[in-house]
Amino acid sequence: QVIKLEKLIKWKYTKKETRNMFLMEYQGLVYIKNADLSPFICKMSDCEKLMHLHTGFPEEEVMPEWKKLNLPAERMKLDKAVKNKTVYALGDEDFIYSKANISLCANKVIQISGVYTKKEFRRKGYASFLVNRIAFVAGKVGCKATLLVRQENLAAYSAYKKAGFGITGTYKIVYYK
Repeated sequence: QVIKLEKLIKWKYTKKETRNMFLMEYQGLVYIKNADLSPFICKMSDCEKLMHLHTGFPEEEVMPEWKKLNLPAERMKLDKAVKNKTVYALGDEDFIYSKANISLCANKVIQISGVYTKKEFRRKGYASFLVNRIAFVAGKVGCKATLLVRQENLAAYSAYKKAGFGITGTYKIVYYK
């Protein structure tokens, strides 16, 4: 079906970029403990501190190079997510260094997205801790947690695997211009 859709779109647009993704689901077997880390649900007063993380994620992981990020639209998305209490973070009152969103909650499934850690704080287990905590809490209320990760992003894949996620499918995102 995907190939049929690609053929329909192809006649009008030029295929510019493809992203191969893994769909990962929390297996419920891992609970990461870290007494030094305390994730929190972000408030509107955190939005300025979150913006560099919120825009860093699409710039690195989502948007093709030829497409520019719409900053006012991204700020509106961030404000809405924070108002809905679906943005979780690690940091302190002065600086937030890692965040994750719940972007979808339907049929007892939540989708974690926008997982992003500031570069100098990477490889310390922060992303693993955040997604693990969100997935664990989701499981306690009868939901399963899922997320998508680029197949080429081995660091993120490894972090999610460490957090208890396993591959359950593959997806392809195709960008046209």
